[in-house]
Amino acid sequence: MEETIKPDVLVDFLFEKGLLFILVKNHSDAAAMGVKINFDKAFNGVGGRVQVSALNIFQHLQYLAPRKEIKIFLDVASAYFARLNPAKVIAGKNIPERLEPTELNVHISWFDEARVAHEKKIHHNLIIYKDLGYIPQIEQL
Repeated sequence: MEETIKPDVLVDFLFEKGLLFILVKNHSDAAAMGVKINFDKAFNGVGGRVQVSALNIFQHLQYLAPRKEIKIFLDVASAYFARLNPAKVIAGKNIPERLEPTELNVHISWFDEARVAHEKKIHHNLIIYKDLGYIPQIEQL
């Protein structure tokens, strides 16, 4: 009896040289079809101008090839973590409230070529990247 290879899709967050990325990856040898990615909280990136959590790629990824990965720019890490809403008032005091979530639950669903449904839930805590240092790239003349 031959064992069928099942696609396995993941969503991860990457910190590279002070930049945050979202990685969508099929780390199996089977194609994933109809991939849908839902975040439990909306979040913005690209300097706060784009609702990254609502990008079309997260709802309309019809085919994710075996071993394929898609790297999506989220934001400059310092900008993502610095966005605060200064208007929140708690007990008569202005208390800055973080605009962008640091903890996210991701629900990923897809099906394989035999049309069998699969799903995965992943919890991410982006605060682990907040205090990381990096060396800016120095341009050579």
